[in-house]
This record gives sequence, structure tokens and C-alpha cells, in this order.
Amino acid sequence: MKRWLILALGTLLILILSYITFLNKKESITHELLSQAQIIKKNPAFKDVYIKLKGEGFALTREIMLLGSVSSEEEKALASNLLKDIKGITKVNNILKVKTLKPIIKEVEIANTPKEVLQEEQKVDIATTEISKEENSSYDLNRTKITLEDSNISTKDKNNTTELNSTNQQAIEKIDTNLTKENNEINQSNCQEQLNNILSKRKIQFAHNSSNIEKSSYQQLDQISTILKECSSNIIIDGYSDNRGNAKYNQRLSQQRANKVKLYLISKGIDKKSIKAFGHGAENPIASNATKQGREQNRRIEFTIKRIK
Repeated sequence: MKRWLILALGTLLILILSYITFLNKKESITHELLSQAQIIKKNPAFKDVYIKLKGEGFALTREIMLLGSVSSEEEKALASNLLKDIKGITKVNNILKVKTLKPIIKEVEIANTPKEVLQEEQKVDIATTEISKEENSSYDLNRTKITLEDSNISTKDKNNTTELNSTNQQAIEKIDTNLTKENNEINQSNCQEQLNNILSKRKIQFAHNSSNIEKSSYQQLDQISTILKECSSNIIIDGYSDNRGNAKYNQRLSQQRANKVKLYLISKGIDKKSIKAFGHGAENPIASNATKQGREQNRRIEFTIKRIK
């Protein structure tokens, strides 16, 4: 009897310890997931976004819930994309609300004009109109003869002047077009030079085998977005990888990384119609893939400014 009781107590103790271990591990995983998800709070666009895990207590899940509000549908999509690739998160439940701007309507008070004042003003207007008609009819009769005599002379002058004006206008438009084209090309060259300068100092960084942008690259992307706002051009984003692993996987990962950069720039106010993103995998290497340093250089994001025709 005592032996049976000891065995039962021992089994119960083991179950209690296992349950406590499970709860501690679950709490640790929960804390880790929430810590990783807080990365989006680094972006000012998500200052009104709140993150929590679905469920409570023992029923707590690994499904992230996004609550709060954002300024646009693009920012709402970006919030989901920044979180869905975090390891351990099974689902992103995005229930963010998009803010709508309400028009401001000002009430204007219209002063009431006394009826007597309006009647007097109407009388004055009628009298003035009749005097003007008499003066204009007399004036028009005197000018008709002069106008008819001058019309033949002025017609030739007008034709000559029209031809000269047309020729001059065409010359001016041609000069303006050439100047505009040259200015656009200079602006495009300056923008491209600034982008290359930023990327030459430090590449845009991503988590290992993931399209998640490292928070250390947010400031760099903010600088790039500031430059792009001043460039009236189309922007091409090209993603590349090294040659290790499956070619199809490399192409897909480079495309996902280019898309993430595009979404980030859109959230910073860049027109989505002016941005295109492409993933090329291991194509167009800029260094040898035989060395670690070379492979590191080949894993990159490039920006190309295209002039709007």
C-alpha cells in the first residue's frame, strides 16, 4: 500500500514539474516572439500600432494580432509583411484600421443687405447702363470708318507678324525642351550618384535566409527615400544573391527582399507607381563567389534611376 502511494505521489510530482517547465518555456517563447515583433515600432509610420499574441493563459497561441491604426493601405500591408517571416509566428492577424481624413468646413457668415439699399443700387445701375449705350453707339459709328480703312493695311502686317511669332515660338519651345532635357539628365545623374554613395558605405542588411530588413538599415532607407522624393524619376530596385544553394530559392528570396525595400519606401511617401522591384538571384555577380567576402558583396540591393520620358 505504501509502495503504491509513493509511486502515485512520484508520478504526480513529475507531472507537476513537467507542467511548470512547459509554462516557463511557453512564457519564454511568448516573450521572444513579442520582442521580435516590436521591430515595426521602430518605423514612425506604426506609432499607433499595438501588438499582442492571440489567446490568454494556457490557450495562448503564436498568432500575432495587429491592433490600432495606420495612414494608408500600403502601410497596413507593410506591417503584415514585416512580421510574417519572423520564425515562430504562425499567423499575422491584421485588423489595423486605415485613418480617413475628414474635410474641414468653415462656415462663412453672409451679411444681410437692406432691401431699400438694393433697390437704390438697381436704379443707379439702370441709369448708368442707358447712358453707356448712347455713348457707345455714337462712338462705334465714328470708329467704323476708321476700322474699315485700317483693316486692309493691318491684315498684311498681322500675317507677317503671325509668321514671325510662329517661327520664334517654335525656336523658343525647342530651346526650352533641350534645357528641360539637360536639367532632367543632370538631376537624374545627381540622384544616382547620391544613392551609390550611400550604398557604397554600407549595404542594406537582412536577417539570415529571410526578407526581414534589419533595423540597423532603417536610417539608411530613410536617407534613400529623402533623395528619391527630390528626383522626378522612376526607381528600379534590383535584388541579388550569391550562388550557394538552390537557384530557384535564391531568385525567390532576392525578389522578396526587393519587395520589402519597395514597401518600406512606399510607407515613407514614395509613389508606388514610380517603383518597380525585381529579384535576379545569383545573376550579375560583382565579385567572386569562391570567397566569403565575394559572396557577401554579391548579396545586395541596387537602385537605378530611370528618367520619365
